[in-house]
Amino acid sequence: MNRLLLPAIYLALILSSCKKKNDIVPINTISATINGVQIDFHTAVNAIYSDSSKKISLFGFAGLGSKSPIININISANNLITVGTYESGIGSAFALANPNIIYSDTGAGEDPAYIFVTDASGSHPSIVNITSISSFNVQGTFRGVVARQGNQFATITNGKFNVNIQPSPMP
Repeated sequence: MNRLLLPAIYLALILSSCKKKNDIVPINTISATINGVQIDFHTAVNAIYSDSSKKISLFGFAGLGSKSPIININISANNLITVGTYESGIGSAFALANPNIIYSDTGAGEDPAYIFVTDASGSHPSIVNITSISSFNVQGTFRGVVARQGNQFATITNGKFNVNIQPSPMP
């Protein structure tokens, strides 16, 4: 009886430490809840990373066509981008916040482009958490409140990404 108990406890510990499947999105997918609506960006998804410029940019469309929502997540750093949390702070009126999340829903109403960006004033920070990064793939989470002209905001929650990194470097 004791011989079976120890392996059963060991197996239970291993299985309980595994990540839940819903914690990771499929490869080359960015997903988020934006203003309460779940959106999966799974078309033309890519990431470009450059060690020399210390920048990473993730990009994706929610579907095909010119009216499909898009998302772009950018991080610039003084050192190599590694696993960790990147939070936007107060920036200059002429500089983008870092990290910078850009969301565009071009299919909304009569307006040709709804472009929301991270608030450079720091009033509404964007937070990107890189949980895994290699020369081939980047994974993590993101959230924030992005703004556009006219004091309009979009709240981004439950953001997740799992994107293969393209070989071409950014300038």
